[in-house]
Amino acid sequence: MTEDFSEGAIQLIRGDRLEPSIEIPDVADFDHKDPPFKATFWNTSDPQSLRLLHESPLMWINGVTFMMWCIDLLHTWHLGPLGAYIGFVIWFILSSKVCAGCAFVDTEDGYKIGMVEIRSHLWRYYKEKRKGSKDFKKRGSAVQTCITP
Repeated sequence: MTEDFSEGAIQLIRGDRLEPSIEIPDVADFDHKDPPFKATFWNTSDPQSLRLLHESPLMWINGVTFMMWCIDLLHTWHLGPLGAYIGFVIWFILSSKVCAGCAFVDTEDGYKIGMVEIRSHLWRYYKEKRKGSKDFKKRGSAVQTCITP
């Protein structure tokens, strides 16, 4: 919604979003649909917030319930707080200018030098891991170049 709308019991505010539903699978058809019809709008509880929660389309499938969902380690830990923590640590290292040669250059060049040095350490680490383990390539850690015709 680009502006507030109020008619009877319907109260829509700017920022509300029309969601696809069984009656309107393509939201672009909303203006061309003959009334009456059922439409689903999602809004935030706080108009100042940018967060918008909505229903999962998976719940429309017969037999699918919340009891079928599983919380997994990848999506809850590795892509969540752990990824944010690793990003914070890398940014802290770059902004601290602890890398060799970063102390006497301006900020942007210091970040570039630091990233090159971190990448160099990472590549050296994986090179040593490949030398020490015959099974390391089987784990998917080494990138293989694929040339398509």
